[in-house]
Amino acid sequence: ICEVTLQSLTESGMLDISQCGTPCRYRLIDCADFISADKLTIREYAEFPTVPYAAVSYVWRGNEPDQELAGPVFSVKGAEDADPIGLEVLHEACLASIACGATHLWLDRLCIMQTNKTDKRWQIREMYKMYRSCYICVVAPGGVQRLVRLDEETQWIHRGWTLQEAVAPPSVIVLFSWKLGQCEARVGTAREAGVINEVSPLKSAVMSLSLIVDACTTGSLSIEKDNKSLVVEVKVFSSLPSDRSYNDFPFWRPTRQVLSPNVGALARIMRNDLDQDVKEHSIWQSALMRTSSRPVDMVFSIMGLFGVTLDTAKFGEHDRIPATIALARAILEKEGGGRANWFAAAFRIPPSQQISTFPVFPRTSVAGKAYVKVAGGLQEVSSLMGNEYPIAEALVSMPHATMEKDGYIRFTAKAVRLDPSFSDAAKPPSELAKPTHLEAIDSSWWKICEDLDDTKGQVFA
Repeated sequence: ICEVTLQSLTESGMLDISQCGTPCRYRLIDCADFISADKLTIREYAEFPTVPYAAVSYVWRGNEPDQELAGPVFSVKGAEDADPIGLEVLHEACLASIACGATHLWLDRLCIMQTNKTDKRWQIREMYKMYRSCYICVVAPGGVQRLVRLDEETQWIHRGWTLQEAVAPPSVIVLFSWKLGQCEARVGTAREAGVINEVSPLKSAVMSLSLIVDACTTGSLSIEKDNKSLVVEVKVFSSLPSDRSYNDFPFWRPTRQVLSPNVGALARIMRNDLDQDVKEHSIWQSALMRTSSRPVDMVFSIMGLFGVTLDTAKFGEHDRIPATIALARAILEKEGGGRANWFAAAFRIPPSQQISTFPVFPRTSVAGKAYVKVAGGLQEVSSLMGNEYPIAEALVSMPHATMEKDGYIRFTAKAVRLDPSFSDAAKPPSELAKPTHLEAIDSSWWKICEDLDDTKGQVFA
């Protein structure tokens, strides 16, 4: 449907496929044409494409380019608020795709009719399928204006849609700026080494997402090059609380894994040795630490990870709460019964006044981190998150439940009645297995009622 030379594309500075495409169709970029013929060719398919393609994961507003080194760029009609697309990034993505065995490329900005609401709604419903069915996913963490180095921090892990893009595909690699060629890479004391595969000499390389995520939890990557060992700092996905700095060495580095809940949640989701409850709990956690320009996209961007497809046409862009209720109900109504794994995903954040089993939702934005309004003002969500699966301590799973249309939930679980305590409850109990008091998140103390069969009251644990 589209065939334009790269020269004419950069001269016009704008691409518009709305006049040549058909709404509700699949579209892919021809990698060979882009690399060998210097032209952008977009092909359209009435049925789901059978050709091997790579899907690109990136942020609409990424790292700023160096103006002295900036190459040719172009924008897309209907998406002018996003960063312009750099031809060099697109070229390297096509090269990486072909090297991995994919002949085509899917990039939402170019393959969705950005000025057509019907096409956009349909494409959002198909988004999970596009990433799940791709041959490989190529992550451009700094956006599509330029490639970033591993020691540059990006916004990729803070964006809503990138969670699905990291988890759904069968294989995910990261494309980054690199000048050291092909080499082995190792995280910490790991026995098995990964490989940094060069894409363009002295320009770019790719490496598995899981290895880079692990490297971000430790802060560095050890590489073997010409029988020499080098240590490379890695913070491309790291998320430090605002009161910390990368210049704080060496004081915070040993505790980096505790200080990066965004990275920790993503690492748990990607692990193969954890059960589904842990992964789903981490998906809810990760989603709460991310943001998007449209509040409702924070639901649409994770629904596929739970095996749910909502009718996107039923929700407006600000309908995050109705969409969350719809997603939660669909999860609980799944065959075999889903669990309310969003419980305790963020128990340090005040509960939502509309759906009390969820925390207050963060403010959304087209760029930047997720912030939530608390008593002291706005606070970064990641600073209020734990970096572990807290339910493991209780040795029980989250409950099965039912949810009404207005968000009220019914579930069955063991509980004890509590009464407020104003005495000195900080003393350890005589029997550790039988505590008499509990301390709440707000530091208030509660007495466990002795009559375990008493179900009258307002507060339970």
